[in-house]
Amino acid sequence: MAEIWQEVLGVEQVGIEDDFFELGGHSLLATQLYFLVQKRIVATIALNAFLTEPTVAAQARLIDMGVGQTIDFDAESILDPTIEPLGFNVIDSATARTIFLTGATGFLGVFLLADLLEQSQANIYCLVRAQDEHQALVRLQQQVGLYELTDRIDFNRIIAVCGDLAKPNFGLSESRYKEISERGEVIYHNGALVNFVQPYRTLKAANVKGTEEVLRLACQGRPKAIHYVSTVSVFSEIPRQVTGHKETDEPEQRGNLPNGYAESKWVAEKLVVAAAERGFQVRIYRPAIVAGDSRTGAWNTGDYWCRLIKGCVQMGYAPRERIRINMAPVDYMSRSIVALSQKVDTVGNIFHLNLPESPYSDEWLDFYTSLGYRLQRIPYRDWLEKVLEFGSYNPEGFALAPLLPMFAEQIHDGHTQLPEDGMPQYDSRATHKVLSALNVEYELLDRKIMARYQDYFVRRGFMVDH
Repeated sequence: MAEIWQEVLGVEQVGIEDDFFELGGHSLLATQLYFLVQKRIVATIALNAFLTEPTVAAQARLIDMGVGQTIDFDAESILDPTIEPLGFNVIDSATARTIFLTGATGFLGVFLLADLLEQSQANIYCLVRAQDEHQALVRLQQQVGLYELTDRIDFNRIIAVCGDLAKPNFGLSESRYKEISERGEVIYHNGALVNFVQPYRTLKAANVKGTEEVLRLACQGRPKAIHYVSTVSVFSEIPRQVTGHKETDEPEQRGNLPNGYAESKWVAEKLVVAAAERGFQVRIYRPAIVAGDSRTGAWNTGDYWCRLIKGCVQMGYAPRERIRINMAPVDYMSRSIVALSQKVDTVGNIFHLNLPESPYSDEWLDFYTSLGYRLQRIPYRDWLEKVLEFGSYNPEGFALAPLLPMFAEQIHDGHTQLPEDGMPQYDSRATHKVLSALNVEYELLDRKIMARYQDYFVRRGFMVDH
């Protein structure tokens, strides 16, 4: 292992506890290291698991322990038999006086907070990772400002609590946990660790165990309604019907979910479904890609789609395949979740949060070309090679640098074809029927809204105006 490190890094000596990145390594070199190890040591270990360990000793231990072996996801999704509901009376989320919200500093979470404040009279406990509760509040205020929502947030009704999804009782003090369990009437579980490179085992604590902690909280103090934000990515199989996966379709686990994040959300959703079968008052919401605010253009510029847009612009190359991009604006998603959650007769339902007419990739590329950006369209495999080549020369400033391992793995595994398929992948007609009755309308993602997104990118210094 040390010899392979020396070869990849071009150094004469490597200690078994030296950090790969401190020795000059970067994402692309780490990927090269992985493939050399696979070839010379014949190790069966997942790329994502390998890349989370930056020392020779740690990587060697992973190989010895066989971390890359298959995970039994069905066994992972068995809910602890001690988790039982406190009662079966219907809880009206619309009249709740106290709400517990996870993921409040996330992109969708901040918008959920704004809509919950506007559409209810409740005080809201917000779980935030921080050193103390003052820092938790400051961090929440920063995120509110970043997404230009300050005018919509009443901080007098917010209690920012310092905690962590990955810890028992969220890492809260005993008094805080008891306070929330006794006062809380509704839980909106939106929090998750979102990473498309890290493996399931790394994400399990926050995404799976964190969901289990939410269900445990619902067993304490007083009965609580649970609103769980999942993802459409829990589906890995081909849809049974041409219109795409329905809300009532059960996601199957065939070992081909795209990444550890999707795997962790599949397991977490199974836990929530099991809780519903035991009598918990549960609703599940499956967002597609969370696009920017259709009104202000505010977007989480660190997410996959924003990085993809910027990365293509930086390189001057984009995939030529025409694919449907399942997404919806964040403000539409948050309004939908709140409206659906406050409808008493939706208990037990699952909802898909994507637009019935999502834009195609070439519509986005045409828009940026019209602004004067040079984008040569090439086959996806050629584009992948351009990404890795560009990343090797620009590891620091390249928007796609954090995703290089994922793209390299696609080439290595031969996953270099994009489906040029015009059919939607997720059927949201049943959800839209309910939302239409609730007067929750949506706007299609047209060039007008794309222009708002671009204005925000420029305003925040994410993109340079052309």
